[in-house]
Amino acid sequence: MKYFKDPLFVLVAFAVICAVVKFLADGVTFTAFGHPVSLGHVDPLAYGSLLTPILAAHGYIKGQTPKGPDV
Repeated sequence: MKYFKDPLFVLVAFAVICAVVKFLADGVTFTAFGHPVSLGHVDPLAYGSLLTPILAAHGYIKGQTPKGPDV
C-alpha cells in the first residue's frame, strides 16, 4: 500500500487507466435503458496531450526526490 501514499502516483495511475479504457472502448455502441449510446473516436493527439504533462511531472518529481540513507 506504499503506492497510495503518493498522490501523484495515484493521479498518474488514474489517468493512464482512464486513457486505456477509453482507447479500448473507442467506437463502441451499446444500448442503455433503451437508448443507444455511441462512444466516439478520439484523436491520438488527445491521448498524448492528456498523458504527456502528467507523466512528465511524475518523472520530474521522482527524479528530484533524494534517495538513500541521507533522507
